[in-house]
Amino acid sequence: MNPRAVIDKLPLGLILSVLFTLVFGYAAVFIHPTFPVISLYPFEISYWFPLLAFVIPFWLLYFRKNRLSVVWLFTGIPASWLLNVNTLRPDLYFLWLCLLLFSITDKKEMRERGLLLIMAGIYGWTGIYKLNAEFVHAFSYALEQRIPLPFFREESYRYISMLVPPLEMVLGLFCILPFKKGRAILGILLHLGILYFLIAGNWNRSMIFWNIFLLMMHILLPGFSFNKEIWTQKRNVFVPFLAIVLPVLYLFSAWPVFASWTMYSARFKHSFMAIDEQTALSPPAYIRNQVYTQTGVYSVNISGWADEQTGGSVCQEVFLAERVLVSCKSYIAQHP
Repeated sequence: MNPRAVIDKLPLGLILSVLFTLVFGYAAVFIHPTFPVISLYPFEISYWFPLLAFVIPFWLLYFRKNRLSVVWLFTGIPASWLLNVNTLRPDLYFLWLCLLLFSITDKKEMRERGLLLIMAGIYGWTGIYKLNAEFVHAFSYALEQRIPLPFFREESYRYISMLVPPLEMVLGLFCILPFKKGRAILGILLHLGILYFLIAGNWNRSMIFWNIFLLMMHILLPGFSFNKEIWTQKRNVFVPFLAIVLPVLYLFSAWPVFASWTMYSARFKHSFMAIDEQTALSPPAYIRNQVYTQTGVYSVNISGWADEQTGGSVCQEVFLAERVLVSCKSYIAQHP
């Protein structure tokens, strides 16, 4: 039976609302990474508490309160992000765009095309940002260390890493071209490979849910087709504009990092924080693997610490760098 036909018969809005409520609710209440909450408010909550703000639009859309959903997306969710700026992540920006798309459009065809355009932005920009030697070196090293295969030589890992950026760029093009089978096959293979890497390599497991979601979209979404009547309305091009066009501004440091799809591009610099000798020689367990020394100076790799404990990078926005350092230093002092 066609899986898409089965989905069409189910109350998908209700299923998604319940699913995200359970997953995000569980994360907010029960998952507590040993990494500081970096809040711009004078109080702190649990690390994943901001995720609960994303549950509200699901229920508003289910009860067809689209206008209220739009208002919440531009008020409540930005306010919740500031509860912990480490939740300014590309995967949550993707979810925000999808919710915005469903809030401002009502035609099924438009929603499907909009999702494909968001995906085109993801794959296109991540592929472009990964066109650098640093990514090839870092990813091939990670593959070799986390998924060692006896019949693979070092060159094999490097060749695989070199293939990733162009494949992602091609997949981005396939999302906006009428190549449904090619896009579906390439997308399914890509995300199955990523899922295998995340699970077998025991790395960044918080991204498993997102990759499953993208995998299902490749299975269920139809091919892209241009309908002039649909695209003449300005609201229908707003979300693709945010997903594809505005990330260009990131090249000029005029667009947020998290909204630019710079996922694992190796272009961002790792953040290091100086620590005293006593802490370096007897570090807490949560930073033990991230302590370094160079020319007599001890430091902790904050980026590695965040990735190891939360499954994502530390906040990369430059204007928040000082707040990140203050929060990390205070956390180590309070949790020896």
